[in-house]
Amino acid sequence: MTPLLTLLMYALCLALALDPVPSLRVAGIPVQAFVEGVLLFLLFFRICLRRWVPMPSLLSGGYALILAAATISTGLAYSRGLGVSVSHLLRTIAYALLPLVAIQAIQRPEQLRRCLLTIAAVSLGLTVYGFYGFLTGSVGLPVEHTFGYFGLHYIPATRNTDALYLVTGVVIILAHALYRPWGPLRGYLLAGPAVVGIVLSQSRSAWLSLAAGVVVLHWLRYRMLGGLFRVLVVAVLFGGLMWTVMPERYQAGLAARLALFRSLSAASNEERLQLYQGSFLLLLKHPLGVGAGNFSVYIEKEVGLGHLNHAENTFLNVAVELGLVGLLGFVMLTILPMRNLVESAAVAEDRRDWILPALASLGVSWFVALMFNTTTDFYLFWLVNAVLVAGERLYRAPARQNFRSVARTQTAIPAQGLHSQL
Repeated sequence: MTPLLTLLMYALCLALALDPVPSLRVAGIPVQAFVEGVLLFLLFFRICLRRWVPMPSLLSGGYALILAAATISTGLAYSRGLGVSVSHLLRTIAYALLPLVAIQAIQRPEQLRRCLLTIAAVSLGLTVYGFYGFLTGSVGLPVEHTFGYFGLHYIPATRNTDALYLVTGVVIILAHALYRPWGPLRGYLLAGPAVVGIVLSQSRSAWLSLAAGVVVLHWLRYRMLGGLFRVLVVAVLFGGLMWTVMPERYQAGLAARLALFRSLSAASNEERLQLYQGSFLLLLKHPLGVGAGNFSVYIEKEVGLGHLNHAENTFLNVAVELGLVGLLGFVMLTILPMRNLVESAAVAEDRRDWILPALASLGVSWFVALMFNTTTDFYLFWLVNAVLVAGERLYRAPARQNFRSVARTQTAIPAQGLHSQL
């Protein structure tokens, strides 16, 4: 019999399907918000009724720092007479709790596998829903369909995050397929529609995120790239970064030569650079944060950049709203577990298990996505991060020790050779 904790975790994964459907709203509030809130409360309540699994100090410390940063930044915001966005604050606190809850609910690799496959199934369903909206124009705002991009919500400022639903599903599907006999071709065919949707989304961050995840996944599976692996990853990231910061006139000319989309972003790259500069200015002026949801207020009031809701970079956005303390907590809760997963996958001895490579590839893919999107109140990000954290706990110990021993051996061999020659 499946434990109640695990069933509730599966339900949280299925709740992803409710997010992109604009019609599922009560009094203007998405139904998903009620479902997520109830499921998370039930899950946390059920955990409190039993003995807690020992929590890694890295995660508990990270969440404590986020709570402290939210409290400090909120107090300072009210002292300035501006207040904070209560809904944004509550989502940040609740979603950041997901990794800690997942550790309690996911205790075996089989449970982890089912969570990943559930997320992939939801992604496939949303791909079909996205093509329905793309072909019929009956989803979201009619004016959004005039831009010709693929999405799920078809409301302003959702194109990049919409594509991440598809990226997550593609990485999981390919990981599952690559580790099955005669599976790669089936995986490519199954993920093909989602890849087409990602291309049609005209989201550069989704393109980079997908490319990084797929490259890492194939490297972990075939180990054929050798020393070229880092060169390829750096080339993808560097090329994407150069494209992102390239002046608009040069980008338009290059896009025309390559017959790419004429309009790749709603905001120009000059505005993105101004946004980054303005974010750093706000961080220097308010190192303890301006308060949850207050980025748009302060960037317009103190920097003079209006109509901008976020920093288009999760790390900058967290630093500006929650301060340096909140940024440290965010890194402890998300980025460090991702790094540990990549270390574990790089030296894993079982070449038949697809779960660890899928988790490591998802971690790399989402790290790239964080560089070009703001996901502090994005349910998909926190749910995927929760699954990654649970997987990191299940797989970390022996593999990470092996990784460090291999690293020490590789660094010691040249020295030993030198002494023998002497």
